[in-house]
Amino acid sequence: MDTQAQHLLTEALKLPADTREDLAVRLLGSVKPTEAEAEEVRQAWVEEIDRRVDRHENGGATAIPIEEAWPSITGKPWQSKSSDHG
Repeated sequence: MDTQAQHLLTEALKLPADTREDLAVRLLGSVKPTEAEAEEVRQAWVEEIDRRVDRHENGGATAIPIEEAWPSITGKPWQSKSSDHG
């Protein structure tokens, strides 16, 4: 990291957390992968999805109902969309 970037980081770390979060999101949004990098990532995801589907279909993995998995993922109880409307 060059001197200017280090100075900016030092100053940014003095900002309130919500401002730092907004700044981080904006900075990350400004970094765009090349077309080749984006294609490489897309291909890697296709291969990973195929691997997971094959594993599930061949009995190497079991699915967990979303109602059971959601609390461990988010720390919040599952609420179905249908329960929001009735």
